[in-house]
Amino acid sequence: MIVAFFIGNWASAQEPGWKMNPEKRKERQEKMIAKKFQYAKKTLELTEPEAKQFKSVYSKYEHEKIALREAMRKEIFAMRKDGKIQEMNDKELRGFIDKKLEIDKKNYELDRDYTIKLTKILPPKKVVQFFRLDKQFNRRLLRRLGERRGKLEKRRGKMERRKKLMEKRKKMMQEKWSD
Repeated sequence: MIVAFFIGNWASAQEPGWKMNPEKRKERQEKMIAKKFQYAKKTLELTEPEAKQFKSVYSKYEHEKIALREAMRKEIFAMRKDGKIQEMNDKELRGFIDKKLEIDKKNYELDRDYTIKLTKILPPKKVVQFFRLDKQFNRRLLRRLGERRGKLEKRRGKMERRKKLMEKRKKMMQEKWSD
């Protein structure tokens, strides 16, 4: 029973974001936004008034970025659902490319608009540092997830080997007892 509890927790911890139910995904996104804000506040050494203003603008910025990522993800999944790239005709592929370019344009406009908003709150030096540390935070996060995934793959491999060993032992026991 204890093993089942740990396996259950391990399996649920591995649920990728795109497979999660929307409430759980939103909760995870909110936690990540809060962590990124704390990291930015500490790294940029924001004063309390700066931090208060920055938090509201930053939160809106992150939510809009998430919405654009979700839109792109939906387009990619729709393309996969409709068929493989090799099976798509030129018109369908051009439509996908146009949608991707439109989302990229919106991403650019979002960055531009929020850069302007942030320069009204923070000195330009902190704005530049913010965008640099935002990318740095994302790279660190991805690296940690990759490391964790590697460790999880090792655990999965061990669990599969154990499962095969248990099946082998079970077979041996059944053969032994059937004789």
